[in-house]
Amino acid sequence: MCMPEVPPAMFLAAVNAVVRANEAWVPPSSRGSLYLRPLLLGTGPLLGLCPAPSYTFVVYAIPVGGRAKDGRLGALDYLIHDSLHRAAPRGVGATKAAGNYSPCLMAQAEARAQGCADCIYLDAKSDTYLEEGSGCNVFAVHGRTLSTPPAAGSILPGVTRASLLALAGALGYRVRQAHISVDMAMQADEMFASGTAVVVQPIGSVTYRGKRVAFSRPPPAAAIEPTASSDLPAAPSGAPANGRANGDAVTGTPLRAPPSPSPSLSTEEDDEADYVEAYGYGTSFEYGRPVELSEEQRDALLAAAPELDRASLPPGVGPVAQRLYTLLTGIQYGRVADPFGWAVEVDMQGPTDGPLHLDKLFGLDSGTAAAAEAATLGGKGAALAAAGPGAKLPGLTPAGKSVFADPNLE
Repeated sequence: MCMPEVPPAMFLAAVNAVVRANEAWVPPSSRGSLYLRPLLLGTGPLLGLCPAPSYTFVVYAIPVGGRAKDGRLGALDYLIHDSLHRAAPRGVGATKAAGNYSPCLMAQAEARAQGCADCIYLDAKSDTYLEEGSGCNVFAVHGRTLSTPPAAGSILPGVTRASLLALAGALGYRVRQAHISVDMAMQADEMFASGTAVVVQPIGSVTYRGKRVAFSRPPPAAAIEPTASSDLPAAPSGAPANGRANGDAVTGTPLRAPPSPSPSLSTEEDDEADYVEAYGYGTSFEYGRPVELSEEQRDALLAAAPELDRASLPPGVGPVAQRLYTLLTGIQYGRVADPFGWAVEVDMQGPTDGPLHLDKLFGLDSGTAAAAEAATLGGKGAALAAAGPGAKLPGLTPAGKSVFADPNLE
């Protein structure tokens, strides 16, 4: 995108400032959250087709309610779209760019017309493999194996996706980043989506070319545990065999006796890569790197999200999705210890001096900052600057101050 990276210190300072300024809008614990959205805009007096001469970094916040009532999820139906694509290989599909969402609007409308909540898109090269939803990554569960499409350039490698892969490994599931064909998806035991907004969204059914398959329905009373040597169905018929994988499998401490190794998915040989990465039972990793958890840490996670009976869950909600949701939101809300170091506590008092003060980050002295604020606020800003530090103006209410991000700038 030819856009400069926002320095981590500036990013964290902005997030802290926005949360402090909007503290009154933070929902009660476990009943919602303050959704934060960072945005980087190209700005400047330019209309030509070239990188912007300057950029504006914005963080905005909005309170949102929880998606799960009493911690229990509900399922949605999805359409596998076979005529419209979200992104193409070697494009910007892996970038969190606003333009990646516009191709989804028409497809979503078509899905809703067919009684579905959203779409899952296929790869633009072969129309064979699942990629992602309109604003979410997708997962398929076969037995104790959890698969998600690889972050191979045309899908967004979401932070929620990465977190769920780490948690799944910690719970003892075999984790695979590999192509998921439509046939494999239709044979899954359960499916779900993930994203910053949806967190974990169970997929109750998928519809493809008029055929609808429902997931996570309680098995018949006489059903028995399958004894096949693999959790995964056979690869799509006619696909060329390809056993080459991107790296070796990493085996952690097994939490149960694993079945025989599942075969690699057959994928088409091309000049990109065979994106198949498999991780053994009990292996947890963060952003592609295996991480070691102590036995005590694993036990704590297992205790927080014990095994579930499928019959105890709402229709369409699978036990893997529910367990991962319970763990992730438990870490977010502080109910579950965070062994990964993901949680960052917001300083609600706010720095009055030091490296995270926004004035310091922008390299402004107090006089320059006051002049900049005066220019931004117009007449009120000029009067405020003239009145000196700490002065208050009539009409500038606390609600109004939240627009300007941080009380430290006054």
